[in-house]
Amino acid sequence: MPGTVWLDSPRTGRPQLWLFADDGSWSMLDETTMRVEQHGPRHLWNEVENAYRLWEHSDAPARDRLGLTVDSDGVHRFWLDTPQEVLWTETPTT
Repeated sequence: MPGTVWLDSPRTGRPQLWLFADDGSWSMLDETTMRVEQHGPRHLWNEVENAYRLWEHSDAPARDRLGLTVDSDGVHRFWLDTPQEVLWTETPTT
């Protein structure tokens, strides 16, 4: 998830997973209640769920089957098994 950082189980006493994006968006999963809160222009938890569905749809590949190619123009291509099997592409923002 480009432009994000995560924080796991802050010192609130409750197990939580927080995601923060550089545009001010944030998402929090309360692992006790399995409730999600999110705010900002990006719905970060929705992006996590979409990535998980893509992983499941690809038969839950192990990490050694996934690859990344970065072109000289900065385009990132994430692939499965071979560079010809591109799962998604990300273009740098400048």
